[in-house]
Amino acid sequence: MWNAVAQTFSGSHATSIADLTQDDSITGMAERLLKDAPPSFILIGLSMGGYVAQEILAIAPERVAALILLDTSASPDDPARVQERSIALQSLDIGQFRGVTSTMMPRLIDRRHLHGPISMAVQDMALRVGSETFLRQQKAIMARRDFRPVLSKITQPALVAVGDCDTLTPPEKAIEIFRLLQKPSFYLFHQCGHLPPIEQPSRTARVIQTWINSVTVDG
Repeated sequence: MWNAVAQTFSGSHATSIADLTQDDSITGMAERLLKDAPPSFILIGLSMGGYVAQEILAIAPERVAALILLDTSASPDDPARVQERSIALQSLDIGQFRGVTSTMMPRLIDRRHLHGPISMAVQDMALRVGSETFLRQQKAIMARRDFRPVLSKITQPALVAVGDCDTLTPPEKAIEIFRLLQKPSFYLFHQCGHLPPIEQPSRTARVIQTWINSVTVDG
């Protein structure tokens, strides 16, 4: 997910990409990240990674110097999304894991990328992750807390960004987060779906770097 973006920072920043494949709870993922992270760091999270980032803010806010949230949500799933996840989990019981299906792909990336290398990269990534990790991650997501009370207390500078064509966590979810934060900035990726670091890696890196340069980060 983050390899292309991280490479652009290799000469200027120490970067680390968290392993979110081992745990079946958002708290477990957050604790694993904190165990290996420096005392203070800039925290970036996308989608489920955004849930993990918000959990870190709940349990160790003093460790976070600044926050970047992309294409994620502070609120729990609505009933329709819970049902979708439940159906996906049921399919695993009968051995039907197929990675990212043709139905799901348009919800992950902008339609301009549906028939090309970006679509293939997303599908390959899902298949590498596999069904067992998918199961753990979906259980973790479904059991996550409501992060809105957490975000309302955050005083660190924060960037909220989202793709204008994201249908999984649409722009209104990002706006909700923006309104909860005390020191927020906002960026809208144009012609982009749920995965800016894959769909628009160069722009994603520029947006992150420009914002970091524009704010005062303690620690």
